[in-house]
Amino acid sequence: MKEQAERLNQVKILKVDYLDREALTALVKEPVKDKLEYTDDAFAAIDTWSARNPYFATLICNAIWQQAIERKDYWVTEHDVMDAITQFAKKSERNSYEHFWSDSPLASDDARRSYESRSAYLLLALCKRQPHTLAFANRRDVIAHCQMLDKEEAGLHLQELINDNVVETHPQNSELVRIRVPLFTHWLINRGATELERNELIKEKMRVGIGLQKELTASEVVAVTKGLAYRGRDITTDEVRVWASQFGTMEDQRLMLKLLRRLCNQGLYTQEKSVFQRNL
Repeated sequence: MKEQAERLNQVKILKVDYLDREALTALVKEPVKDKLEYTDDAFAAIDTWSARNPYFATLICNAIWQQAIERKDYWVTEHDVMDAITQFAKKSERNSYEHFWSDSPLASDDARRSYESRSAYLLLALCKRQPHTLAFANRRDVIAHCQMLDKEEAGLHLQELINDNVVETHPQNSELVRIRVPLFTHWLINRGATELERNELIKEKMRVGIGLQKELTASEVVAVTKGLAYRGRDITTDEVRVWASQFGTMEDQRLMLKLLRRLCNQGLYTQEKSVFQRNL
């Protein structure tokens, strides 16, 4: 947007939102006109469980269509819709729902990954605090039980998810919240929460591992420091870390530690001519 604003042919914003009832009716009924007959309660169930989200309404209708072919039954009732939803939630993969927590307007990769994790933890907390799939949960309760986020951070990010229509508030009480698309909640409660938690745990372990690689380990430094002295004073591990830091990246620092260790092992290092002399 910023780049286009400086040009003649400016882009125009087109907001892709949830459908109104008329649009949902067209999406559900027109493609199967003269082939399937929906009862009023069947259509109401699709309306409720998709929250008029066009993507999920389409997925539900596809599941109903496949079910109708298998059963050779053109008459679609509320029971048929709920059966199709249950079966779809059991079989559907994470990528059908991933945009709820991974879509981010942020530019950098690190910022997007952080946004994704915050969203995942909040949605996990919310689905666990909802008494059932269609019920609302107390906003403060969700914030208090959100793992990995402090209350202020959780509260701010929950509001972001509300602004993005991922979460909705109760029409009469803004302190009550729930995931907007019940089909997504149904998947989380019955299968997805475990998968999402496992995914976040794996990512956290990877982040910890990467973080450890960004620092010289105690064993690495101790192995090099042993036997080092200058003018009768032993060189400390902290001094070795400071000395190594001047060489930039962890890879280069580790190479210098290996070089120092080799100099010591081959007897090229003496107290009179210390490699630390120039820097200490």
